[in-house]
Amino acid sequence: MRVQLKAQVTLPDVTVEVRSYECDEHEERVVESPTFRLSRFLPRMRPKHDIRWRLPSERATRPLSQVWLMAPHSPVVVEGEADSWTSVSCSFAPDRFEELVAIDHWTDEMTTAFLGVRNPLIEALLDRLAREIMFPRDRTEAVLEAIITLLTAELGNIARHGENGTRRSGKLAPWQLERLRNQVNETMQDGSINVADLAASCSISPRHLVRRFKETTGDTIHGYVRRLRLERAKAMLAAQEMMLKDIAIELGFKTPSHFAAEFRQQLGCSPSQYRARLRTP
Repeated sequence: MRVQLKAQVTLPDVTVEVRSYECDEHEERVVESPTFRLSRFLPRMRPKHDIRWRLPSERATRPLSQVWLMAPHSPVVVEGEADSWTSVSCSFAPDRFEELVAIDHWTDEMTTAFLGVRNPLIEALLDRLAREIMFPRDRTEAVLEAIITLLTAELGNIARHGENGTRRSGKLAPWQLERLRNQVNETMQDGSINVADLAASCSISPRHLVRRFKETTGDTIHGYVRRLRLERAKAMLAAQEMMLKDIAIELGFKTPSHFAAEFRQQLGCSPSQYRARLRTP
C-alpha cells in the first residue's frame, strides 16, 4: 500500500491530517493505532469497494463505515481490494482524549460501535477539518480548535450513552477482567506487576482502571493480587511437594519469610502449618 500525506496541522495534543492511499491488490493486515485516531473517507475520494474489518477474535467481517475511531491497544483486522481513497484524520494523545471525551474504559463493544458509527454531525465536522487544512486561511487554527471541541463533545455523548441514549456500564468488561487475571498470573513470578501495565492491557488509563476495578469487583487491585497469590499458594501447598522457598519464588515474594508473613496475615497460620493440616487425616 502506498500512502501520501496531502496536508497536516499539529495542535496541542492533536494532529489533523489528510492522506491518500493506493492498494494494488487484495490485502489483509492487523491495524493498531498508538493514539485515539478519528478518521473519515472524503466523500468524493472514498474507495469503490468496501473495506472490511473484524476483531482478532472474530471470523466474520463487516464493512468499515464512513467515519471510524481507532483506540490504542485495540487492534482490528482490516481487509480490502485493490483501490484508492483519501481520508481525513485526527490523532489525539490518549490521556488528553480520555479527559476531553470522559471515557472511563474501552471495550470491544465500543470498538465495534465506533468502527460502525453513522453520525451526520461528525461527518460534517470532519469534512470541514479537511477543507481547513487543505486550504488554510488566516484563522484556520482557531477554527480547527473549535471544530475539535465539538467533535470531542459529540464523541463523548456516544461513548457514554451510545447512539440509542442508554448509559453504558461503568464496570470493566468480562474480557478485561480475564486479561487482568492472565497478566497477573504471567508476571507474578518476576514481581513486575504494576497498574500502568495492567491498564495498558485493558486499553484504559491507570486512574480509570483503579476506579472501575473497584466498582466491578469491590476490591482494590492490590487486594486482588494478594488474593490471587493466596489462592495459588493454597493450591501449591495442597497439590505439590515443592519446598516453601520455591513456592515463595514462584509467587513473586522477595524472601520465604515475606511469603510466610503474608500467608499468616491472611489465614492466621504459617504455610507449614497449613500444609500439615491438609495432611492430617
